[in-house]
Amino acid sequence: MGTPTGAVRILLAALLCLAAGAAAGQDPIERIRAAYRSGGEPAETDGDILVVHFIDVGHGDAALVRTPSGRNILVDTGTTGTVSFVLEYLQRAGVERIDLLICTHPHGDHIGGAPSILRRFGVGTVLDSGREHTTRLYEEYLRAVRESGPTVFRLGRAGQGYAIDGAAIAVLHPGDALPRKLNNCSIVCRLSYGRVSFLFTGDAEEAAERQMLRNPSSLKSTVLKVGHHGSRTSTSAPFLRAVAPELAIVSCREANRWTHPHDEVIGRLRAHRIRTLLTADEGSIVVETDGEEYAVRSLGKRGYPA
Repeated sequence: MGTPTGAVRILLAALLCLAAGAAAGQDPIERIRAAYRSGGEPAETDGDILVVHFIDVGHGDAALVRTPSGRNILVDTGTTGTVSFVLEYLQRAGVERIDLLICTHPHGDHIGGAPSILRRFGVGTVLDSGREHTTRLYEEYLRAVRESGPTVFRLGRAGQGYAIDGAAIAVLHPGDALPRKLNNCSIVCRLSYGRVSFLFTGDAEEAAERQMLRNPSSLKSTVLKVGHHGSRTSTSAPFLRAVAPELAIVSCREANRWTHPHDEVIGRLRAHRIRTLLTADEGSIVVETDGEEYAVRSLGKRGYPA
């Protein structure tokens, strides 16, 4: 992978200094931070609707969480080629500010839209793996974070818990020691709202899954964002048994050169009788929940929310 450029190292070091020195009162997410009880009781909800958009960004990831009062969490940002679509999608969804931006890892199909999003919207907190990369895009992303004014830059580490508007977020991966492989540095987080939960896995592969399986009870989720676009490197049988989802979402592009999703993974999901939807087929996929039940709808290729 090579050695990061001097400019990248300087930018990352400066941002990490900001992260280390940020007081709790300066962080809009931290101000409403709540202790997350691993495997604990679901939070109470009053029937208000939380909406999760799995945005159709081709071979990439981008998921928008809209809380009942209109707070916004964005997990990854798609590619440079889909950034215009993502910006328009966010605007049509009513986004004016992003309270929490989670960049799972620095591959271009996950942070491609981040510089534009940081410059277009106010962003409260950026949660980052801290894994360096050697690309110009990664350098542009760090620069956009640095220039985005009040944004707090924080490292995502297992054991962290955040609460926002009735939704609880638990960071399950990575730990303090980052793996060598970029995919296995992915921030994996579980979002729960009442009795309904979502597991966002980035591109975490089997090695990362084995680490998380040391605490299998933390993985159980209603909806699984399938790891690494359905690659055979992820969604191992033990991991899938621990998550035990009812619904699986694969973010991928039709007829891509990686042939994602791989047949082994789709076969495994079908063998477990898990309803599986692909953005390549459905376009953006929207899951709405009141914390007790959930409904799923597809917006079609390059469709926008109403």
